[in-house]
This record gives sequence, C-alpha cells and structure tokens, in this order.
Amino acid sequence: MNSIYSRVSHVRTWIVPAVALAVIIAVLLYLTVSDTGRGLVGLATGTTVTCESLTVGTPITGTVSASPGYDCYDFAADDPAIQGTTISVSLNSKSGSSLDADLYAPGSEVALGNTGYAWVTAFGTETKSGTLALDKGTGSYKIKVWSYSKSLGDYEVSVSMPTSPESQSAPSQASESTTVCNAVSLDTAVSGNIAGSNKFDCYTFTASQSDNVIIKMTSKDGTPLDADLYAPGTPVTEANTGFKYITASGKSSEVTLSTSLDKGDGTYRVKAWSYGNAAEGNYELTVSLNSGTTASTPSVTEICGVLKIGDSISGTISSGDKYDCYKYSAKNGDVITVDITSLSGAQLDADIFEPGSSTYADGAGYYWVSTQGTSKISKPVTLDKGDGEYIIKAWSYGDAGAGGYELNISSDSVAKTSTETSSTSKGSAGAEPATQGAGTTAVSTVVSGSEISPEATTTTEVVVKKSDRPEPLSRAERIVAVVQAPTKIDPVTGCGHRNYTEVGGNGSLQYPDGIYRAYPSGKYVYEWPRNYDYWPELNEKMKAEGKDVTPGKGYENRILYWNDWLGLSPDIEEFLAERNENRQGLINKIDNFKSDLALSDSELEEKYKSWDKSVGEIRLDLQNGYDHWVGEKENTEVIFHGYPLLFPEKSSAKLGTSPQIDDVGYWDFTEAGGNSVAGGYDWDFSSNKKGEDVLFHNGILDVPYLPGDSWGVSGIVSLKPRGIIDKSLHRDKFTLAFSVLPEVLPNEMPERHFHYDANGGYVNDTDWSDYHEKHSPQRLLLSFGGYYRWLQININELCRVEVTLNMSPLGDYREHHSVYLVSQVELDVKRWNEIQFTINIPENQASLTVLDGSEFPNETEVFTLPDDFEWSFTSDWKTANEWSNKPNVHHVDNNLGLFSGSGSGAFGGKLDWIYLANGILDPIGVERRVGPLRESGAVAREPAKISVSPDGYSASAELSAFDYPEWVAGASSNSSMRNYLLKDVYSHFRDDFDFVFLVQNEENTTLNYMGRYLGVSNDVMGISEDEQGYDATKYVGSDGKLKAAMHFPLKSGICCGPSLHELMHHWGNYSLATGNLAASTFDSNVILAVDAMDEINAGSHWGVSSVNGQLGGFDLSTLKELGENWYTADPFGTYANGGNSVPYGNFELYVMGLIPPEEVEDVILFKGIAATAGDFFDDDKWYAEKKVTVTAEDVIEKLGSRVPDHTKSQKDFRILTLVLTDDPLTEEEWTYFSKQAKDFEDTFSWATGDRATAKLGDLDKSVK
Repeated sequence: MNSIYSRVSHVRTWIVPAVALAVIIAVLLYLTVSDTGRGLVGLATGTTVTCESLTVGTPITGTVSASPGYDCYDFAADDPAIQGTTISVSLNSKSGSSLDADLYAPGSEVALGNTGYAWVTAFGTETKSGTLALDKGTGSYKIKVWSYSKSLGDYEVSVSMPTSPESQSAPSQASESTTVCNAVSLDTAVSGNIAGSNKFDCYTFTASQSDNVIIKMTSKDGTPLDADLYAPGTPVTEANTGFKYITASGKSSEVTLSTSLDKGDGTYRVKAWSYGNAAEGNYELTVSLNSGTTASTPSVTEICGVLKIGDSISGTISSGDKYDCYKYSAKNGDVITVDITSLSGAQLDADIFEPGSSTYADGAGYYWVSTQGTSKISKPVTLDKGDGEYIIKAWSYGDAGAGGYELNISSDSVAKTSTETSSTSKGSAGAEPATQGAGTTAVSTVVSGSEISPEATTTTEVVVKKSDRPEPLSRAERIVAVVQAPTKIDPVTGCGHRNYTEVGGNGSLQYPDGIYRAYPSGKYVYEWPRNYDYWPELNEKMKAEGKDVTPGKGYENRILYWNDWLGLSPDIEEFLAERNENRQGLINKIDNFKSDLALSDSELEEKYKSWDKSVGEIRLDLQNGYDHWVGEKENTEVIFHGYPLLFPEKSSAKLGTSPQIDDVGYWDFTEAGGNSVAGGYDWDFSSNKKGEDVLFHNGILDVPYLPGDSWGVSGIVSLKPRGIIDKSLHRDKFTLAFSVLPEVLPNEMPERHFHYDANGGYVNDTDWSDYHEKHSPQRLLLSFGGYYRWLQININELCRVEVTLNMSPLGDYREHHSVYLVSQVELDVKRWNEIQFTINIPENQASLTVLDGSEFPNETEVFTLPDDFEWSFTSDWKTANEWSNKPNVHHVDNNLGLFSGSGSGAFGGKLDWIYLANGILDPIGVERRVGPLRESGAVAREPAKISVSPDGYSASAELSAFDYPEWVAGASSNSSMRNYLLKDVYSHFRDDFDFVFLVQNEENTTLNYMGRYLGVSNDVMGISEDEQGYDATKYVGSDGKLKAAMHFPLKSGICCGPSLHELMHHWGNYSLATGNLAASTFDSNVILAVDAMDEINAGSHWGVSSVNGQLGGFDLSTLKELGENWYTADPFGTYANGGNSVPYGNFELYVMGLIPPEEVEDVILFKGIAATAGDFFDDDKWYAEKKVTVTAEDVIEKLGSRVPDHTKSQKDFRILTLVLTDDPLTEEEWTYFSKQAKDFEDTFSWATGDRATAKLGDLDKSVK
C-alpha cells in the first residue's frame, strides 16, 4: 500500500485540527454554532455523560452493548509540559467486530452520535495501537469506546503516557520519519537536485504572524518541481504536503508564491520536491521576507470584507484573483443601490448572494449588475432573502474580462447616483428601467490605495443610456458569456475553457456551460428549434439595423437560441406542440429511404456506387435507416434542450448519512485487484492491445492511456450477490470513494484542415482521430454497468468531476432519466485526488467531495436529483432476456469497470484504492471504514484442489464451499472467478491443452444455457471480419496454447451435447453475420402460436440457412418452395441441431480448416423472413422476401482467405475434462466422467468425417 495513498494525508488535518490550529480559527463559527460542525471535532451536542476514571498504564475491559452503545473513561493531563506530546491508545476487539476508541478534548461533551478529534479503530481480534496528540490544553481528556459502524462486542482498552515531552517527537501525518532541515539565507538563491537518491530538500526560516513571505521556485530543466510551505511545528516528510505550494514546470518554469503567514510565530519550513515523486531535475529556490506587510495574493480561503452604506471599494480581477467578496448586513426587504465601474472597460459583474451562501469562483448570485464599457452602472436591489449577511461578489462572469473596478453601495433613503437603473433577476424577462428623483445628491467614499476622500455627485436629471442591443433574458445572456468566452487552456494540465465557435462541433450537443455532451435519446430527441423569426418586431428591428438574423449567428440569435433551450421564450409551449404535431423533417427522411428501397438493384448500385458495398449491403443499410426513422417518429417527442445539467446546492445543504453501513468492496491493488471485504468479488484486467497492460507496483494500479484503441486495457469487477452471501451493491443508496492521479488533458484546440484540388473541388483532410481527441476532452475514470451504463465518473475539460447518471444505450424509446451532475471544484490533475460520491435515490440526493491533500479541504457538494429520477434499468429488467430469470434487481448489470481506450473519454493514470459501501457516508465516515480494511489486506482465496482420475481421462476441481455455489449459479460469466480457476489448473498441469471442458457435477440447473463458450485466444484469419485475432492466455495461466474453455452446467454435457456445438464456436462465431453474408433468424420470445416473430440477425449461429450443422440450419435437400415467397424444410434448429447426434456441416468444416474452398457447397440464406410461432415450429414454414445464394468466393471476398488454409491448419487437439465439484468424486463418478471423455474422442472424429482428432486421455502425463 502506498504510504501517500491518496495525497490526502492531510485529510487528518480536517479531522484532527491539532495539526493546524489556524483551521479552527478559520471555521470557528461553523464549529461552535452548527451541530454538524461540532460533531466533526468532538465538540458535540447531546446528553452529557459521566465517565469512569481511567488509570494510565492499566488496561480496562468492557462491552459495547446496544444501550447506551458506548463506554466513557477520563484521565487527567494537568501538566502543561506535556502539551504537544502524544499518548498511546491501545484497543483490542475481543469479539472481532469493528470497535473504536475516540479521544475527546477537555471540556468536550461525549455523546453516541459524535466523534472525538482523534481515534483508534480495532478490526479483528488483534490489538490496534495509535499515537494521538495531546494538544487541546490541560484538563480531563476522555476516551469513548464504541463502534462507528454500529457493531457490538467485548474490548480491552489502555492508555500509556510519556513521563516527559522530551521522550517524544511530534506526531506525523505520514508513515515516514521527519527530516533535518537547513536554514536558508533570505533573499539568496539556493540550488539543488531532486533525484531518486534525493527525493526532497528542506529549508527553514524564522518569521512572525502576519509577515509576508515570497517564495520563488525555478525548475531549471522544465520538469514539474514543487515548493511546499509548512507551518511551525508541522513535520516535513517525503510524502506530506504543506499548507500552501507552488509548482514550476514547462512554460511556467519560474513561479512565485507571495502570502501572509497566518500560522503564528516560529520556524516555517519550505520543502523542494516533486509531488508524488513524479519527476526529477535541478531547481533554484529563493525565500524573501517582508515583516509586517500584507500579501498581495489572496489567501487559501476567501475571507469576505465588510461593506457598509456609503463605502466604495476598489480592486482588481485577474486570472490569479478571480473574485473579491464583501459582506453587508441587512434586514429582509431593505433596498440598496449597487454601483460598479469597470476601470478598464472589460465586462465585470457584482453579484448578490443571499444570507448563508458561500461564494466560489464560478458561482452566480441571484441578482447581479454588469458593466458596460467604463461607465458606472447602478441598479437598485431589494434584499428579500431574509435577515442576515448578504454577500456581494466582484468578478467577471464566465471569465469574460479582467481589470480594476470600483464598487459602491448606497441605501434607498439616500438618492441614487446612476447613469442607468434596472433590476435583473434570474429567470425574469427583464424589467423596465427604474427612475429616480432629479436634483438629489449621493455621498460616497472612494477608496484608492491608502487615500480616503469624500466624493459628492449631483444629478440634475435622469439619464438613461440606450443600449445598442435588445434587452436579453438574463440567464441566456449569461450562457452566451460562458460559451463565447475566449479559449483559455492551461499548458501543463490541459484544463480550461474552450471556445468552439471557429472549429465547430464534434457530433454531440453543446450544453449551457460550453461543454459538448450527448444528445438526448430514448423517449425524447433534440431538434434545432427554429429560424428565429418568431418575434416579428425584434426581427424587423434587427434587419433595419443591418444585423445578422441568420440562425445561429449574431449575438441576438444566440440569446434567442438559449431562451428556447431554457424554456423561457414567450411562445415556447405553443411552438413545441406544433413541432411535435408536424414532424416534417422526419417524414422527409422516411420518404427518402422508402423511395430508395423501391429502386431496382441496378439503380441502387449506380446511386450508391461510392459506398463500395454490395447491393445486399446497401439495401440492408437503407432498410435499417428506414426502420430507425419510422421508430423515432412513432415513439419519440421533440425537445429543444439536452439532459438536465445539475450543479451543487448552496453550502447550507446537508448530506444525510446512514445509520447502517455495509461494505461491498475495498481494493488497494496490493494483491492485483483482490478485495478486502469477505464475500466481495475481485477485479479482473485484460488488454486487446499487444504490448500494453496494467501495471501493479507499490500498491498502485498504473493504467496506460490508449485513446481510440477499441477498449484498450480494461478491468471489471462484479457487484452482484453470491450464492451464499450477499455483498452486492444496492444501488438505491451507496457510497463510492477512490484515490486517483489522472492523465492530463490535451492542451491544444482541435484543428480542421482542408484544401481545394486541381479541379477546384473541396477536400477535407482533417485528422479526425486527433480532432476528436482534442475536442471536448475528458477522462472517464470509472463506469458502472455494461449495458445501461447507469453511472459514469468523468473529469471534464474544465478539470471538474462530472457524474453521468443513466447514460443508456441508443435503440430503445424509454424515458432514460439521464442527468449530469457537475462539480464546481477544479481538480489539480498533477496531484493525487480522493473523490467521494454518494447517491440516495429515496431522498433524491447525491453528493461529491474532492480531497486533494491540502490543508483546507473542499466542502462536500450536495445535489438535488429530479423528483422523477430512477435508474433506467428498474423499469424493464424483468422483461429483458438477459436478466428476466434473475431473482432480484441486484443481479442486473451490476458491475464496475474502467477502460483505457474509446477515444478522449478513456481512462489513463493511476489508482491507489477504490471503496464501495451500501449506505451514505461523509468523508469522516469513509476514512473510518477504509482504515481497518486497508490494514486487513485482501481476503485470502482458497484454491481449487485438482485431482486426476486413475485412468487419466478426466480431472476434478474440488471447489470451496464458498466458490462452488457460485459456479452452480453461473460464475462462468465472472471473469475473475473463471480466471482464478484456470490459474489453479495451470498450477497443476503443464500448458498442453487446446480446450478445457468445465463440467458441473450436477443433474439439474437453473441457468439459461446448456453450454457456454469462453474464448481465450484465436489467431485464425478469414473466418470473421476480425483482422487481428486475440490472445488473453496470460490472464488464465497459459503460456499461449489455450484456445477456449467451455462450461457445461450439467454432468452429461460432454456425452450428449452441446460439446460439439461449443467447440464449433471457436471457428464459426461470425462467419455469416454481416452485410450480404448475414444470416437471419427469428426472435422466438413469444407466447402464443399466433404471435408473429420478428426477424433478427443470427449472430454467432447459422439461423434460417442451409448450413445444416452444429450451429443450426436446415438440410438443403429438404427445402421446398410453397409459392408466394413461402418456404418449408424438414424440422431444424436455427441455433443448434440435435446435440452430439449431428456431424459438422460442410461450411463448418471449411471454417475449421478441414476442407478447401473448392469443396464448399453454396449456402442459401433468406432476407426479410416472417412467420408466426405456429407457422415455424408447428408447420415448418416461413415467409421470405428474398432467397440469397452465398458461394465460397463470396465468403473469401468478404472475409479474406482462411489463414492457415486446410493444408496447414491444426487437426489434432488436446482437451482437458475438468469436473467441478464440492466433494471428492466417488469411484463411480470417476468412471462416469472418464467414459464421456473416452467416447468423445470417437464422437469428434466422426463429426469431422475423420479429418481431425481430439485427445482427452493421458492427463497424468501432463501433471507438473
């Protein structure tokens, strides 16, 4: 386990304020007024209890029972000399349950529901000890023994204390020793080198509270190097971080930190290093000190100034100081006038926030005033959000401008000085300009530098400036400001806003924050609203002024477009109803496809010759297009906006936590994906990119970034219930937490390239792979669900965490309830971040917390979900073929994965750990659950016991009582369990086998299959459209020989089938699956004989064709035409024929490499098939629009020649018969399975016409 497991070593700084007393000062009001705040640091509310005296050094035993749920002890720490030292608290959970010993400060109240400021957690029956700081003053400290996770049990607790402070060193947040630091000469540059043998250098300087320090860091080689600043008394280790830092790298090779020192008098430390040991290089560091001065840069936490009536404040908005904030105390209903002047003429804003709100860089108030040029703009504001401290924020909405400003407020009782007055509220359609009395005088105070002088402004008449553009709807105006803001991308991280006006879109839809996301699908579809002539007066006015009224162009049209999106246009409901009634655009598309489908084959070939496809493929594509647009017309409704885009509630929103928490999984990747929660599943990883794979080192999972390369490297873990224990993820209410160091984003805008050829023709030579990589870049961190994709965690182009809920696949017309949750916290992607997400469906609440290891953690952001939100799988899983036989919803698409391919959304970077639990935890709760799991390590797995039959024809795998029920219930679909079993096989056998038969020792099964093919490797070409093959043998323990395993849930699977059938899947999966070679079959999921069956692609089987083999098809000699396009043949299966009683068909022998193309018989396929269940299954007949003949030449033209051909193909195979059992096999059972294996040797030879052999014996000779 990495000792800096998430760059959140300072999460303890949040939970144990002793490390930085300044934190207590900064949040004192919150901690002493709020119940939640008090609970964080042990200043609890609740009933006071009497604690028993505890003798230091003497153990005490007790029991945590249901009532009162805890025991309390106290001990005296009256000697001031021991302040700042530590005590050792030891706790033993004699019952093995998870118990805690919490330490409370003198004077703090102890209650069941609160926590101490430090603690020790015992997990299992081993004694756990912790070194806790005594830094809360002298007096009586208290120890509460309880269980944060609501467990019960017996315990033994003891406390030991040093005799003197000299015997101890200061406690460290990291699990590393402190270092000796050298004094630095002020104003003198020092040089050093960060390398593998010297991971950091440490320097000290002495300063006083409020001194201003300036630290300049230069990376001489351009590599990312850091300078971290530490408070007096804070130890410096290799892994921990300072309370402030700067990073020098690349184009910003020289950076400066200027800040006030607010950690008291004493010795401060500066550490030169590379965060996370990410880089090496030479540096130069200079420390300067200005005593008693104030830093020019803002502090880490925003402290709002106080603004009073008559005050005027000046300031500057820049990229390094994006906003200033001021507090104003008011009564509900007070009216003030806000004046703001932009000294540079740039667009600046003054936003009003209601009492209890907090500001952040991009948050907008409920009222605002925006500047126009260098004029002073004034607006009266009614403060109607209750009594309290309102906040006025000076900033530039959407980073639209920067520069100096002057801000003034005056009360309604004093005349207003203004060049323009109007009140604008979000969601309103604008307001008429307000008037004011003439000849009045307003007195204000202008602050400029250190001078304060009174200024009187007299207005003799009302002057209302005429705007040169129509008054827009305010929310739309703000959206335009964001979308049209200049591109600003960080050159190191790639984070930042992109203006896509010049380069255009990427095939998806632009949302109000300027980011492109998915078009709505399912029940609702997005359409471009209109041509923007729906306000005749405005349109004519714009035309008369010579303005552009072309759709999508011009400022006014952008405003109108976003008003349509927001639903604020005056006629939006009427126009939307009209659009849904008249889907003329869809009707035109349907008519066009219908006309094309009516063309003859020769006409289609001529019209679509540029497609380079056969007539059959063209017709199939057109038919699919026609069906798609007909389905959309009949099943969808038009909307003019995307999916809901949700942002956090104001800071007063509280996260509701759960009283009961059940761990689902903790994976720290020390055991290559092993789970520390008993009963939970392990991760399994694979790669389809040669030479690329995940790497495990020092407890870190390192995933290569492979954009656009199919799935690249992927990992998956099942979250479904087991047969004998349920550790499944309950998706109505759960917590996810993980530590990640993500790959940085592209730092360039996408580019389109084109030119004109010699004939003047337009040629687009854009590198589309590069274009899509740089357009709307994001990093998909984790993805839940393979079909519904019901939850995805991303980092968007602004480097903010974004959660996508219900990103269902296309193709259905249900209401998907898709939602985007967007954090307002920007990640530092160069550093480790811990991300925590919760969702509570019953309470319609979700939350995000981003912890980056800094001393001032970000607050938890709380989101309110739509009232009708539900997971997309809840409405249809019972009728879906994949899950209809499952007992409950916990089995439905319940898995977690990561993928390093799939374009710019791919994951790349490092993961330290992942935690999942049922129930809602806050950040403190996450740490308290994760700690014991981290210490316990991955649960040891009991390997299968492999035995070989006396005659050497079969083997058995005796599985544990924990694993065997999983195989009975379908563990063949769980890649980690499957791979574990095969690794057990190869720990016993040499790599001699081409195939492995996994035979369940059962008479009956509840599974919906009789055999399942599990491909491992295949390098045969010309049998499908795959041009590369695949090889996953390393994941199962084979050195490259194993081709596939097959699971048979019944003990008769080898003798009676479908053993021949499953073997055929190695060669015959997708030979007749695409284009003009596509075989069709029927969807037989019907009930009555009169029910019509839909035509579907036969996929990996032969369907209604004349192959007549193991994967289906009829006997061509029995095919008859009944007239009017009806056909009949002797009874046959579209997926299988007669178990092991049917030999391989002629076409099957070709794909197996057993006959040459010259011997391949033509295959008859049918297109446009139709039949009722009674027609097909009772009367053996079907209707077809067209009968198609496929020759060997057609197959070779489509798929290429078979490689190796029939002269070089493998014809002798070795197969391992492995019986899965929970008890040792009896002599009778050994005989039964060995006979099946012996007989199959003859069965296989017969099925191939004696062209190939299968050897199943001599297993004893393959034992290692």
